[in-house]
Amino acid sequence: MKIKAAVVEEHGAPFTFKELEIADPREDEILVRVVSSGLCGTDEHARLGHIPVRTPIVLGHEGAGIVEKVGSAVTDIAVGDHVVMSFGACFECKHCEEMGPYACDDWKKVNFGGRMLDGYTPLKTEDGEEVNDFFAQSSCATYAVCKANQAAVIDPDFDLEIAGPLACGIQTGCGIVMNTLKMQENPSPQSFAVYGCGSVGMAALMAAKICGADPIIAIGGSEKKLALAKELGATHVINRKEVDNLEEAVRAICPQGVENAVETSGNATMALTMLHTGSFLGKCVNAGASRLDSWHFPSELGSKSLYGVSMGWSNPKTFIPYLAELYKEGKLPYDKIITKFPFSEINEVAKASAAGEIIKGVIIMDK
Repeated sequence: MKIKAAVVEEHGAPFTFKELEIADPREDEILVRVVSSGLCGTDEHARLGHIPVRTPIVLGHEGAGIVEKVGSAVTDIAVGDHVVMSFGACFECKHCEEMGPYACDDWKKVNFGGRMLDGYTPLKTEDGEEVNDFFAQSSCATYAVCKANQAAVIDPDFDLEIAGPLACGIQTGCGIVMNTLKMQENPSPQSFAVYGCGSVGMAALMAAKICGADPIIAIGGSEKKLALAKELGATHVINRKEVDNLEEAVRAICPQGVENAVETSGNATMALTMLHTGSFLGKCVNAGASRLDSWHFPSELGSKSLYGVSMGWSNPKTFIPYLAELYKEGKLPYDKIITKFPFSEINEVAKASAAGEIIKGVIIMDK
């Protein structure tokens, strides 16, 4: 079957539109007509080669669409279902079975290796050259094949044009708060701080509000994003560019330190501030992948906990529909961080994201 895909031929190259061949789904797979796909920093890191993926490759890992074919062994998804495609996993190892797919022993190989674990890719050029896939879905295309296990079915009345970010950015931010920090289980309001106001940071902020956190502090460098953070639930905002001492600014709000915090920007200074300003039993999450070897750890850590979190420690099959319901109830208004673009402008999305002009760009396939 012929599809239109945005191909990255080599690291650093722009997206180039090409006609590719996509295979029919195998027994445990589904074929999805992609309606929309979010683009996030992970796609850009892969395009630039910061994540050493193989090229040529079709990126995209926040795909949403309608199922057109299902494999013979698929029993929980049917043709016509509306789905969000999330990350891949082996679904067979000890950690997949005991913890969830986010803990898969082969997580990096499945999602960044360019092939399924058996070496297969459903994508080829018209000349028969194999094209690498990404996150076992490659949603920057009009159609995608993925494992049925990594697709979450959502209500057909949910807007598929905004559904894609539930697969990664929104799932990761909300999962950090709800699955890792488990803030909804706290008997009384706890303090929360988010460093960085991108899609993951904004999702974490909204989840903290849902969980009853107070105060909720948003730290970033854009007045426009900080204003939106206040609209989405932040009780306090700090522009890191306008304070002489960021730690003192945080301590002015939480003198005893912040009980729950997440760093999403990848900025080592912000990450270190998060750690220094954590409370004695504080929980800190390094979601921005800032390099730990550039940190100067405080001499007295007390009983603080530092977590590295992948995909919000989420099971997409159940967590994505839950987040979709929160949106429908008006509790998770993540559409406010989305900017839509036609598929033809995918390179403009990457540029706007890199420039900080948008928070979450979403490409719409038929526009």
